Parts: sequence; structure tokens; C-alpha cells
Amino acid sequence: MAVSAVLVGGCAAGGGATPRVVASGMARAPLASNDGARFEVRYQASTGQCSAGALQLVARDELRGLDAEWDETGDGCSPARKLEVPASADYPALLQARGVSGGAHVLVRIDREGRVHDARAVCASDERFAAAAEATARAIAYAPATCAGEPRRAAFLLPFNYDI
Repeated sequence: MAVSAVLVGGCAAGGGATPRVVASGMARAPLASNDGARFEVRYQASTGQCSAGALQLVARDELRGLDAEWDETGDGCSPARKLEVPASADYPALLQARGVSGGAHVLVRIDREGRVHDARAVCASDERFAAAAEATARAIAYAPATCAGEPRRAAFLLPFNYDI
């Protein structure tokens, strides 16, 4: 079993960066595998939707609002970064017992001190992967984003893969 997370850059509330948003349509078919196939649940910037078959847990306009009200970064800012990651992450027990792989993409909002304000799954292959990814995102220690050396609040998407 392996769980991985990769920090992807911050969302800009105003500057030149494209905000990361999801479509308002809510997918219902869970995306999971018990045959060893790897699923990477992601927000797709080109389409504004979660990857095919993934549950869309946050609507496009809601995600835009969460980003715009929080993120203080823009062009020329250094993104937030992970300082310390937990040695292990919780794998949903029932899914692990069944040999199911899956994933989630989590919106993480951190404050100027690098503390997690909130973590919310935007897309997931299963709601249990969403909950596990949110908990793990909250347990990671972050350094805040900075602009001209000054700490800034940041919002970013963090992908999680759960592989057996």
C-alpha cells in the first residue's frame, strides 16, 4: 500500500495565474480499482472538471469563491511548500481490505504562518478517499507562500493517490 501527495502551485486570486476551478456538474459514478490499476483523480484545468468518473465534491463557482476570498498570492510569489509529511497516511480500511486503489484532489488553504485553515476534497474516486486525503492534508506541516519576502495566505490543490 502506498499513499502519495504532491504539492502543486498556489491559486492566484487576481494576478496572472489561472484560478483552479471545477465544473458545477456532479459526477456520481465512483472511480476505483481492485485490479491493481492506478487511478489519478485530478482537477482538469483544460476542462474545468474532475477527471472522468471521479466524484465532483465542490462546484466550480464555490471553488472559485473559496480561492478568491483566501489566496493572497500572485505573479512573482513563491508558493507554499511542504515542510514535514506524516510518516504514514490513513488508507480507508474497507477499501484497503478489498484491494481498492483510488485518489482525491484536495483544496488546502493555509494562513500566513503556514497553518492549515481548511482542507476540502474537490474530487475523489470515493468519499472515503476524500475524507482520508483531507485528514492527511491537515497533518502536513507547511511553510507559507511569500511575496517579496512577506508571508501570504495561499490556496492550492494537493493530489493524493492510494495504491495497494
